[in-house]
Amino acid sequence: MGPLKWGRTGKFSIQKHESGLLQDISREVGGFQSNAQRKKWSIYHLEDKKGNAKTNFSLSNIKNFKKKLRYHLSLYFNGDLKLASKVFDGAIWTRLYLPLPKKSSRFVTSDVIYLVHYPHTEYIALSNFKESARKYLFQSLLSTFGYMSVKNLVLTGNHLHSLFQLALNKKAQGSFSRNQLSQIQNLPPSLLRPRKRKVCEVEDDPNIHCYDKGTKKQKLDILESQFGPHEQPILEKVEFKLETRLRGADKPQAMVQYDKESFHCSVKFEGHGVLEGIRNLAECGLADLPLPNHLSSMHSLAKNHFVLKDSTSRNKSMNKTKD
Repeated sequence: MGPLKWGRTGKFSIQKHESGLLQDISREVGGFQSNAQRKKWSIYHLEDKKGNAKTNFSLSNIKNFKKKLRYHLSLYFNGDLKLASKVFDGAIWTRLYLPLPKKSSRFVTSDVIYLVHYPHTEYIALSNFKESARKYLFQSLLSTFGYMSVKNLVLTGNHLHSLFQLALNKKAQGSFSRNQLSQIQNLPPSLLRPRKRKVCEVEDDPNIHCYDKGTKKQKLDILESQFGPHEQPILEKVEFKLETRLRGADKPQAMVQYDKESFHCSVKFEGHGVLEGIRNLAECGLADLPLPNHLSSMHSLAKNHFVLKDSTSRNKSMNKTKD
């Protein structure tokens, strides 16, 4: 059968041979790098490694990885299963076609899942997939990589390198920097590329003088201790969900009756680079230093969705659980 063709129904007719699938992944991988908005990725942590598991797949020979993954997937998915892998920028990129049992044999794009894995790490990235495939997909991946459980880090975004850097920096802890990442053994060189933060053009201008250098230096020292000397990884969105009590003495009379009740709200930061933006807000004086822990340590928490509760809310939640 020839290459994939566009049918009247708006779906592709499936190709029987993997050569076309491999050509597709080669084209699409290049497209991902030039167009980061094309896919949304979620990072997962593989946990509880099996004692005798051999999981360090070689980049120079990924046939073993493909063979093992295909075998475990074939136990759960029907005969239309398609799999193609390619080495790109130090990672194994895999395109999966996992059709669930259905009457039609048409190729459906929502049955395609992308998997990215850096050898010698415990993390994988997955594109969006159907909830109905979750159980068997994860069981196949755990058997392939030799782990007992998988944890969703609640770390999502479009910039794949940054997501992996944030996940790995959680293990290193501390401010985000190349030195922190280099503490992790066997880390692929492609992930050891945090860029040095550029000096502001105003600071380079010899005609502009700062008359409060001491305060400025103190501020920059605090920021470097919290964020490190490098540009922050790219996160397009960070969301905080708050569960807290109303505060302050001057409350409207109508709100007094709810004084002991908690209220819920959410705060979202969105943009090209939220972590770097939060740092810059503090540098410009639009946020007080030192920043609270939930802002200054985001690069070590490996997540971009948070729930903030005060002690009263936590105790109330625990009491409800006991009841």
